[in-house]
Amino acid sequence: ELEKDLEIDTIPFTVNANQVVFDKAKETITYKPYARVENGVVFVSKLALNEAPLKVEIYFGTNGDADLVYAENIENTKNIQKAYKLSGLGKGDYKFVFKTEGKTFTQNI
Repeated sequence: ELEKDLEIDTIPFTVNANQVVFDKAKETITYKPYARVENGVVFVSKLALNEAPLKVEIYFGTNGDADLVYAENIENTKNIQKAYKLSGLGKGDYKFVFKTEGKTFTQNI
């Protein structure tokens, strides 16, 4: 796996003695979800060309304790664009957990 800012390239390979053979035909690209905050709203985006589902979990807490406050599964979408308004929960820490294509990504806000 080659991990970049917003994507992960996975290229299967085999090793025989001192020879490495890459199977470029089976290369896959997983696009990472990205969250940004503007004026109390969290904007989440993700490119899913294969329409892979994205599970979003939002945790809220203070002093290290966090509770799940929202969860959603997004399916059958190539270009995921969501907005989450965080007002009403008060001041504290938010943790966004994204699960897609067998991988988990976490972003703290």
